[in-house]
Amino acid sequence: MALTTVPTKLREKLGDEASQALVELINEATRVQHTETIALVEETFERRLVESLSQLETRLDKRITDEVAKLSIQIAESKADLMKWMVISIVGQTFVILGVLAAFLSIAR
Repeated sequence: MALTTVPTKLREKLGDEASQALVELINEATRVQHTETIALVEETFERRLVESLSQLETRLDKRITDEVAKLSIQIAESKADLMKWMVISIVGQTFVILGVLAAFLSIAR
């Protein structure tokens, strides 16, 4: 916010040139303060953002690691079940084939 006028009594005491210089000095100080405040706020915001993103990344990495471990366990369990059912199926098919073969051989005699 720029200062545009100087009170009349102050202007009479200082004169027009000094009043104008005072206005310019106050306006420049205000601009500098505004710029420094914005820089400080930007720096604070950036630091908080980096901290938040770092925490989020850490939590996300942990969660991904946990989920991958769970999936690995589920895949291993699924493989074990699949192997179990394959063995049961092969043994069952073998007995069926042997039974059919025995029946065929007993009929052929």
